[in-house]
Amino acid sequence: MYDQALVGSKRIIDEADPEGLLAIGAPPDEYDSYSADVARRLIHGEDPSAIVGLWKPWQGRRPAAWCTEQLAILKAELAVDQ
Repeated sequence: MYDQALVGSKRIIDEADPEGLLAIGAPPDEYDSYSADVARRLIHGEDPSAIVGLWKPWQGRRPAAWCTEQLAILKAELAVDQ
């Protein structure tokens, strides 16, 4: 389950690019440590909106609401797999 959470979290966070770093040429692993933390938080049942709320200010390529929605979908998928 952790692998699924990690892959999903990385995909979502990279696409959202919450700090706008990938858009300005940061390496593709820029958010990997965040992705691992988000994966653990989702597995432990943390609310996706609380996770997204950690990024202030949000400067993402996608809106924070999109990221919250995608993490909620991933969290639900992880719960089904348990």
